Amino acid sequence: MLVVNRPPPIVHQLTWVDRGGQTVGTIGPPADIYDFALAQDGARVAADIRDPESLKSDLWVFDPQRESGTRLSYQGGISRPMWALDGRHIYLTGQPNFQLRVLTLGAPEAAPFENPGGLVHFDDETRDGRYFVLKSLAALGSAVWIQRVDDPNTRRPLVQGQFNAGQARVSPDGRWLAFMLQLPPGPEVFVQPFDRPGDRIQVSTNGGIGAIWRDDSRELYYEGREGLMAVPLSERAGALEAGRPQKLFALRTQGLVANYPHNVEVAAHGQKFLVNAIVGDSNNVPLEVTFNWTAGLKK
Repeated sequence: MLVVNRPPPIVHQLTWVDRGGQTVGTIGPPADIYDFALAQDGARVAADIRDPESLKSDLWVFDPQRESGTRLSYQGGISRPMWALDGRHIYLTGQPNFQLRVLTLGAPEAAPFENPGGLVHFDDETRDGRYFVLKSLAALGSAVWIQRVDDPNTRRPLVQGQFNAGQARVSPDGRWLAFMLQLPPGPEVFVQPFDRPGDRIQVSTNGGIGAIWRDDSRELYYEGREGLMAVPLSERAGALEAGRPQKLFALRTQGLVANYPHNVEVAAHGQKFLVNAIVGDSNNVPLEVTFNWTAGLKK
């Protein structure tokens, strides 16, 4: 008899949580959700959901009028969705080989997005629609890049160095870039001027990932070891000053994984958050029992 631990998929529920940590709603059914993106309208959600049978990930869109959602892809290998500002396109990464693609809502499939190579997924688009912020891996160094929306040949690094950088988000006013650096002790959240000279400051303490901005650029949120943290921000003489992080509420997510997608998005002027929350008992791993397992071994 052979007994094998076979981990089940981790089940998530997209959950609306208020600033006090109370659940105020959900979006879609519980599922194996790897990643999600909240549209600019604050209502529609694109989610990368893995099928429990095929183990392939496809793109779904949920809105308040359709509890079950709408499936937009059927080939599998879809990840890292990001809504365009116009709400009619979704940027994403296709597999294999980290192919950047763009899906027009209503189109039968996603079209290739011109990529000179080395860029693996979209992190953000500036609110003025001029720039993409993208992530690169080994070929270009694990870094954060900027590229004009209308010209892929204009790309250049914004955050580059010996440490893995990612999860970049531009402030709504276009002045600041928040991102994660994987330092030797663990990931931390930093902010620096966006595409202009200036000092970089660390805003997280004791670990942090997944920074997101309030719509007025005056508060930053990130996932810390204690839960969702809020940091007040202000400017003095053109320099950014960060206050002490304050815990808003506990989170049940995948935790501080440096290259993992964002687990939280913000809406309603920082009064409501959409969390990709783990539900059920993720530690309840079933045992698979196989009798006479040696019969299949070659003598």
